[in-house]
Amino acid sequence: MLERSIHLDLVHRIEFTRNLFSPVNSVLSDVVSKSSSTECAKFIVFVDGGVIGGNQNLLREIESWFKAKDGELELVDSPFVLPGAEACKNDWSLIPEIWDKINRNSIDRHSYVLAIGGGAFLDMVGFASSTAHRGVRLIRIPTTSLSQGDGGVGVKNGVNYFGKKNWVGTFSVPFAVINDFSFLESLDDKSRRAGIIEAIKVALIRNKKFFIEIENLSEPLSKLDQNALEYVIQRSAEEHVDHISTSGDPYELGSARPLDFGHWVAHKLEQISAFRIGHGEAVAIGMAVDLIYSKRVGIISDDDCSRILSLIKSVGFEVFDDDLTRVESGRSVILQGLEEFREHLGGILTITLVPEIGRKIEVNDMDESEVLKSIDELLFDEKSHSLKMDKAIEVFSKELSSLRTGRANSAMLDLVKVDVYGQKMPINQLATITTPEPRSINIQVWDLNNVNLIDSSIKKSELGLNPQIDGQLIRLPVPDLSEERRIEMKKIIKSMGEKCKISIRNIRRDGNDDLKRLLKSKDISEDDEKKYEKIIQEYTDKNINLIDEKVVSKEKEIMTI
Repeated sequence: MLERSIHLDLVHRIEFTRNLFSPVNSVLSDVVSKSSSTECAKFIVFVDGGVIGGNQNLLREIESWFKAKDGELELVDSPFVLPGAEACKNDWSLIPEIWDKINRNSIDRHSYVLAIGGGAFLDMVGFASSTAHRGVRLIRIPTTSLSQGDGGVGVKNGVNYFGKKNWVGTFSVPFAVINDFSFLESLDDKSRRAGIIEAIKVALIRNKKFFIEIENLSEPLSKLDQNALEYVIQRSAEEHVDHISTSGDPYELGSARPLDFGHWVAHKLEQISAFRIGHGEAVAIGMAVDLIYSKRVGIISDDDCSRILSLIKSVGFEVFDDDLTRVESGRSVILQGLEEFREHLGGILTITLVPEIGRKIEVNDMDESEVLKSIDELLFDEKSHSLKMDKAIEVFSKELSSLRTGRANSAMLDLVKVDVYGQKMPINQLATITTPEPRSINIQVWDLNNVNLIDSSIKKSELGLNPQIDGQLIRLPVPDLSEERRIEMKKIIKSMGEKCKISIRNIRRDGNDDLKRLLKSKDISEDDEKKYEKIIQEYTDKNINLIDEKVVSKEKEIMTI
């Protein structure tokens, strides 16, 4: 037998910048110039459709930037816009479409694929690039907080298959990753917040000092302060890359996935929720399950467990979802995630747990009964019930604001969704909305192609408004309300308030039912049951009063306009 060791000298480049495609920004050209073997490097660009909404000038900026680099860098075709989000990883047709564009534009192993988008989009384009010509140079431009701090700086590419996350994929070190923090400013709050949980995760596993830094920044992070967000994302990316370069197993040839704390739950939860739950949210819940489990079996102290969960909640994450308790054919669906994780790791179950902040251990077995009891404990966490009530109030408030009162209000359009770029998007991610007059709303659409789509969506809504199109400007006259209509709307508002109260009381009932079940299984004491019942009732009373206040305020608004 002939045997030789093969050593590869790979370089993982991570750049941090703002406004990458500004005429004065040379980060991309500098990165390429250091390693380009051709006089004029060829580029093909793929852009996540979801990015366009908040960055309406992006395509023009990319083309202008490359035009200014004529003779140095060549953009072989206009940027290609493809669907993003998790749906793109479930659409196999996108892979041969990318291959076709790479082939038709004569992109070879010395050329560059530039992928701009969220983590799922980068995974999908990365898989296509790593298999075209057995590997085309890939430069990732992550656009979400999650991808900038974690997935986008990793070396994995993958798409979903057989209903399983990342079942098909490759390991390939990207030529470079460029984190452009200006993309974060166009994200919705949910997408901006997602990256924080990955920072907490990597700090828990690798660096207690970093964890303490996140604790100290918890208040500005909860408010999504841009400076705080950029700091933890950059630190998270640094810790991630340090792990890849120093672990000795960047391609996960062993059984362990040490950066996947909480992920066995997260992957399954994403799948069974049909990706209603985003990756960041799922990881937060998965970490909570593993933390409670670790506390119950004596791996982590009560104090450290409470401290970590408190931080997760303080920066805006929930630690429970109803899908955790889903049962099919008499078996917990979440527990199936353990077997799928075992299969994904090559047959040996290796779960990363945290015995203390800043240190990890690996276990090869988990007590399923204790996992289920951990979920039960989270089920009743009083905060989870308060968050459910908060969510009910949030929905009620949005419904109230969307009611047409006779006075122009941009919030009227919040519930109108437009089918565009392969997904449903709110109008405020496709246009600038202003109210120049008390009875008029102006919608300045960023992309001319979306004007008719927005017009159609407004007409199909129940707002009863007639859009007037003038080029890329849509005007919405808001007619006054008749006295009869005002009285009718008061009744509607009262009815909406009563429905919201019913939702609040149902949450109280569910909470009390959870308490009885936990008491019966002896997971809590009778004193705990009474204490938590009181807490739930306090939440209930507070929110019932809040609903009454909102109803009175909206009625006054209706009658005084």
